[in-house]
Amino acid sequence: MKLINPFYYSLIGGILVWLLILLITPVSIQMVSYQTITFVILSYLLMILGYYFTKCSSFSFNKKRVQIKLVSLIIVVFIAFIFRYIDLFIFRGLNFTNTINLNKYLASISNFSLFFTLSTVIKEMYFIPLIIFLAIKSNNKYLLVFSLFLFFLPFPEAVLRGSRRIVFQPIFLAILILFYFKIIKLNWKNTIYLTIVTTLLFSLATIILIKRESVKDKDVYLHLIKNARYNDLLKPKEKIIKYIKDNKKSDFSKSVIISSMQIGQYYTHGIFEFNYILKYYKNKKFEKQLGKFTFFVIPKFINKIGIYNVNVNNKISPREYTFISFFGGMYLDFGWFALVFMFALGAIQKIIFVQVKSNNIYFLPIFIFLIFINFFMLTFNFYRGTGTYTLMSCLLFALTFSYKRNLFRSKF
Repeated sequence: MKLINPFYYSLIGGILVWLLILLITPVSIQMVSYQTITFVILSYLLMILGYYFTKCSSFSFNKKRVQIKLVSLIIVVFIAFIFRYIDLFIFRGLNFTNTINLNKYLASISNFSLFFTLSTVIKEMYFIPLIIFLAIKSNNKYLLVFSLFLFFLPFPEAVLRGSRRIVFQPIFLAILILFYFKIIKLNWKNTIYLTIVTTLLFSLATIILIKRESVKDKDVYLHLIKNARYNDLLKPKEKIIKYIKDNKKSDFSKSVIISSMQIGQYYTHGIFEFNYILKYYKNKKFEKQLGKFTFFVIPKFINKIGIYNVNVNNKISPREYTFISFFGGMYLDFGWFALVFMFALGAIQKIIFVQVKSNNIYFLPIFIFLIFINFFMLTFNFYRGTGTYTLMSCLLFALTFSYKRNLFRSKF
């Protein structure tokens, strides 16, 4: 993966993978409207144009003392995770012996704390140390071990809350980082390995889902296949439902079938949800959120500290608890004016890319996170929720070090 191409690779690769998964998933595919197709195509096109036509200059860069700063960063992020889990286990009362639904409820009703909120933001830097370690080509094995260790720290929270997203994000980020630094190369052998790892991850996610959705005196497998949130717009084919109903089939085979089905539905349903949003609001006026939907954690924080009361419509999405893709979030925020935002997003990524190309490694984490988001735009809106925290932490990291280095002529 050459440095000149990651932006384009992330967009094209994301589209191809999404189409492939949709084609091999045994579901009844609904046709999407021309309006949906036009919005998505124009969004990609304007993002590319914004990237292509933006011209900017780069900063100078010096790698002195970066390794010392990396040690400090690892310590700070690790401490942030400690306080995060103190908040979850002690103050919110989450526990591995609780049901997942109870843990999710407890996580949602806690009192606001500025200190713990700050820890939540800082812990999202968990992947930055590994990027910096690889960028400076350090030979310090201890730094490597601790940088890798940070990648495992989000997983306990994922198990507590039954969140597949918290599991997938660090793992796929790690895979992207390994590809970016050419530690692993894209070939048939590694593609097979990656497919196996992905399947195992989704199988683990299915186990979590079965545990979360288990209902007394009900067939959990039939319950999952017939009552999944995705079914309204991406219904499983009848032969799959018949297979799950067959009592002669083993639970293991049913788990494999459900896991495979959920991979396809989970990954591809976002565009169909976006299509539903466009139809739902076709003859209805709605208040555009102007970023309050995608970046809702920011107005939520402002409301909590009492600076200003920001009106946030949490129910603007007609079908709650489903992914609506990145494009769905943009439409709810800006309507068709989201196309202007897409052009600006492409331009911003070009500015960041130029800094990376000049070997300014402090901008590398945010660049990698942005191309990670690009890849999954048809599926997830990784700018939303904890993604906003990740974006803020990466931006804070990049600007803090670059600001000090260039304005005050420091040695780092």
